[in-house]
Amino acid sequence: MVVGQSKNDLKKLNTLFWSGNYREVILNYAELYNQDRKNEDINFKYGTCLLFESDSINKLEKAIGHLKYACGKESSLAEYHFFLGRALHRFGDFEGALAQFESYKIKKNKTSVEFNVELYISYCNESLKLKEL
Repeated sequence: MVVGQSKNDLKKLNTLFWSGNYREVILNYAELYNQDRKNEDINFKYGTCLLFESDSINKLEKAIGHLKYACGKESSLAEYHFFLGRALHRFGDFEGALAQFESYKIKKNKTSVEFNVELYISYCNESLKLKEL
């Protein structure tokens, strides 16, 4: 799918993203990122695509970088923090992941996408327990 800059194209791209079709939209978000590197939402979506399509530690680190950028402003959305938490968990930074999951819970409001954050918090806590053994 090649997407231009029209609002209709961006709406389709957004729908595919939120449906979990990361492989289908990653190249589009890479192109959008190259056009607007300071856009938090584009960094979030590109970083999330990289997270779920990463097959190497380098891509995972790149995903974390984009997600951290998206979370860098006070006005960041709750969802940004949830996915940064997921990336940090996958990277093995369980404390960092827990902090992001807590940020998600604090920032979440009635328009936020609902995620089972308690499940991921339990994954991190169990991982920390195993690390201590």
